[in-house]
Amino acid sequence: MKLIFTFFLLVPFYAFTQTALPTDANGKVKFEEVVLLDSTSNAKQLYSRSLAWFAETFKSSKSVIEMQDPNACIVIGKGNFLMDWPGALGFGTTGRVSFTINVASKDSKSEKVWLIK
Repeated sequence: MKLIFTFFLLVPFYAFTQTALPTDANGKVKFEEVVLLDSTSNAKQLYSRSLAWFAETFKSSKSVIEMQDPNACIVIGKGNFLMDWPGALGFGTTGRVSFTINVASKDSKSEKVWLIK
């Protein structure tokens, strides 16, 4: 009986501790970051670095990269990964997270946008 009482006492507090994630107009989770770099980095160098990042981060960058435009210095990739989410009282869940990443490079800055499904 004490266990049931404790459970119902703690669940409302646990539910209110969750923070909202940033979303776009379609309700997908969206993380956006503009990275300012030194003035010696040009768009072509940053484009090459983003291709290298895809190659180092994923097992097969060719299967992840959906579009690459060397003239506009844009790389778009799609992928997924398995993630474990901890839950209340030790009840967690495992699921696959699908994402799209868009890396656009300009002189002295690079913009990364993650859309998570």
